[in-house]
Amino acid sequence: MDIVKSLGHPEEIFNLFKFKMGGCGAVMPKLDYESMSESLRTCYLYLNQTSRSFAAVIQALDGELRHAVCIFYLVLRALDTVEDDMTIPLDKKVPMLNDFHTFLYQDEWCFTESREKDRQVLEDFPTISVEFRNLAQEYRDVISDICHRMGVGMAEFLEKKVGSMKEWDLYCHYVAGLVGIGLSQLFSASKLEDPEVGRDTDLANSMGLFLQKTNIIRDYLEDTQEGRAFWPQEAWSQFAGRLEDLAQPEKLESALSCLNLLVTDALRHVPDVIAYLSRLRNQSVFNFCAIPQVMAIATLSKCYNNPMVFQGVVKIRKGQAVTLMMEATNMRAVQTIITQYSQEILQKVSLTDPSRDKTLHILTVIQEKSALSQSSLPSRTHHLSPMYLSAAMLLAALSWQYLSTTAAQAQGTGDMQGQTVRSENIVQSEGRTAQKKDPSKQLQHRMPPLAFLCVLVTVSVTWARAQVPLVSSEMIDLINKANTTWTAGQNFHNIDIGYVKGLCGTILNGPKLPEVVHNTEGINLPDSFDPRKQWPNCATIQQIRDQGSCGSCWAFGAVEAISDRLCIHSGGKVSLQISAEDLLSCCDECGMGCYGGFPSAAWDFWAKKGLVTGGLYGSKVGCQPYSIAPCEHHVNGTRPPCQGEQDTPKCKETCIDGYSPSYPKDKHFGKTTYSVPSKQDQIMTELYKNGPVEAAFSVYADFLLYKTGVYQHVTGDMLGGHAIKILGWGEENGTPYWLAANSWNSDWGDKGYFKIMRGNDECGIESEVVAGIPLN
Repeated sequence: MDIVKSLGHPEEIFNLFKFKMGGCGAVMPKLDYESMSESLRTCYLYLNQTSRSFAAVIQALDGELRHAVCIFYLVLRALDTVEDDMTIPLDKKVPMLNDFHTFLYQDEWCFTESREKDRQVLEDFPTISVEFRNLAQEYRDVISDICHRMGVGMAEFLEKKVGSMKEWDLYCHYVAGLVGIGLSQLFSASKLEDPEVGRDTDLANSMGLFLQKTNIIRDYLEDTQEGRAFWPQEAWSQFAGRLEDLAQPEKLESALSCLNLLVTDALRHVPDVIAYLSRLRNQSVFNFCAIPQVMAIATLSKCYNNPMVFQGVVKIRKGQAVTLMMEATNMRAVQTIITQYSQEILQKVSLTDPSRDKTLHILTVIQEKSALSQSSLPSRTHHLSPMYLSAAMLLAALSWQYLSTTAAQAQGTGDMQGQTVRSENIVQSEGRTAQKKDPSKQLQHRMPPLAFLCVLVTVSVTWARAQVPLVSSEMIDLINKANTTWTAGQNFHNIDIGYVKGLCGTILNGPKLPEVVHNTEGINLPDSFDPRKQWPNCATIQQIRDQGSCGSCWAFGAVEAISDRLCIHSGGKVSLQISAEDLLSCCDECGMGCYGGFPSAAWDFWAKKGLVTGGLYGSKVGCQPYSIAPCEHHVNGTRPPCQGEQDTPKCKETCIDGYSPSYPKDKHFGKTTYSVPSKQDQIMTELYKNGPVEAAFSVYADFLLYKTGVYQHVTGDMLGGHAIKILGWGEENGTPYWLAANSWNSDWGDKGYFKIMRGNDECGIESEVVAGIPLN
């Protein structure tokens, strides 16, 4: 059952029910079939049978454009069915493809020898062609021209394989890029969009290529099993002798490398997708174009580095697809969705992947293209009233049987609109013939057991109760009344939660450095340890920095600990501030700068390429001081207000005017870098022997409200990954803690510091600890 797959995603459950209870009308409006000719009604029936997801957005188009796109789709579906049918001999198929556009003007032409699942569009092609001839001339010209060019291109690739990456682009142009061009010309011909949309064939082509490449990548196993080969030989030949060899278990590492290479290539079209969608003005056209694109990037995220591509079917959840359909209705929402899935891909990028550098580069470009002011971007987290949500879920659960039954009856008695969104069908080139089912079995399948409904209601009520408005006085009261180990208070005033999420720029579960295990025998660790007292001559240990409006915590946690260790390991002779600016702007392999990065990669960069010195914003200290200004979390403060997220500074391999030595000579290097085991005695030993470390953990909404005491998660949503500097440890009122320094300026928390529960891996604080030893 689709709802079971979404149990871990409450917003999907809500949207599934919302869709079921009428929300589908926003994307699948009912059409007036009685006013249509019999042949046009039949065309819409074929449309729903061959691609219900695509039918949904076609039927939402305005005016006469709806019919034109419906016929355009069916004509290309018929053409595509000829190409896909492996039973048609080449000497017959090639002429059919080359001449297919002429069949549009032949009243009786049809083809009855196909065995493909969508063969009805060929067998009843006269019904489609008569409606084609009923269209306005400007629509007929576009459809006929695209059909001709696609047919010629398909015929060309029937007799040759997709060899080079350029040929992959060309093949995808013929089968999908031309679709994008044709649709754009139809949009302009309808006057719903500006002529520029139809004239810019490069952007339109890129829209089609992105969708088609996603299909080809996802359908590897199905295509190879049926004797089709669409992955370019230039790509797969780097990793295997034959394309089908990638499915062999012993070839998994090579297969994933090839897969990631192709996903990276597909991602290079996303900036064009953003540029294209930003030009659209008509709401129905925007929905029509945006929905397949966001489903495509969600599918690519699912495919990236996923062994299941070579073992079975990879598809997004139905609840996920419904949520995307309902949300992708404006440019801001689309950019937010693209940002989310590009970050998901980033988290999966391996240090050893051959395409790593290219992947990181294109993800950075995507983030920059999709970046808007965080204060203006809508959050994808839905904060619903607990009473409303509980009532809605209860009503949905109790009415599920009735709605399912009536929906099934409506679908079988002439509604002709597929009420089910098939998330796996994300582009024009897919479809599935509707199958008749035994109504009694269908009803039995749709009826969830009463026990399941009770569980669902219980889950919904429990989930609803837990929802407290973020960083609010209600949450502060809830925490302080919970008799927990810490005190909550207001740290952020009048700041959008999206801004705070942007500060959490650490990508969790990223690449791992080699682990160093300490021999703890004979080490007598004290009950508490504070390096500020242990090494009082090292001023950086006592410093609280401010990352500003940038998700650079991964860089700050690293340079803060590195600065401390340079002093500690020199016996206090070297007291320098290592530059967060240099690390943030010049470490391409670390991630995406202000949009997120990996702590382990930051330490690796220090060892391999070195880091220069640099102090706080405006300090003129060191080679490269931080260039992003601190901002004011409080109402009445001296800093500028916190507004949006800054772009990553450009990498400059020079020092500020008047500083000496030069940039290359100011570099400081690490001798070794490593991960610290997650056992508390190992972390304590590391701190005691070598100084502060960097740690990453999950930030929940209640952490934003920390003031004093020993933090442990009480309530609130997970907002993102965050990196900080752990200094030492201790115990407060019987609760063991880690002492840590944040990088949200000294107004936050306990003068910039916080304590977090020790020994139970609170919020993952002990799972991702990294450190290193200076070279000198």
